[in-house]
Amino acid sequence: MIRLAWLVRYGVAVKTVLVLVRLAAVRLGFLLGRLRPIDAGVLLATAHASRVAGNLEAIRAELVGRGIGPVRTIAYVPSRTPAGRLRALVASAIAGYRLARARLVVVDDYFFPLYAAPRRGAATVVQ
Repeated sequence: MIRLAWLVRYGVAVKTVLVLVRLAAVRLGFLLGRLRPIDAGVLLATAHASRVAGNLEAIRAELVGRGIGPVRTIAYVPSRTPAGRLRALVASAIAGYRLARARLVVVDDYFFPLYAAPRRGAATVVQ
């Protein structure tokens, strides 16, 4: 395993390494998701709260009320602890997978996996 001290010593910023690892996780999830057909569902995503709330919750309730579905959600807040970074890594891979499968993606503000993975032609993103 590469030691972070070695990376810092040779001029590679730790934050850059963490972003690259997370980027790889998103792309791996996206690659696996592309193997399956696009789902007819809607994906609601946020990286600012541990659950969907506010406008995204109103959108989810309206979609469910109209019978449009399935409606899936991704909501997590990355943490700086080692366990939190591991959870963010797993959540990033899952987000990549779900982004690859979704026909419609509704994002609340900035959502890293959206920019880390290429878009599928039939998918629509609303931000």
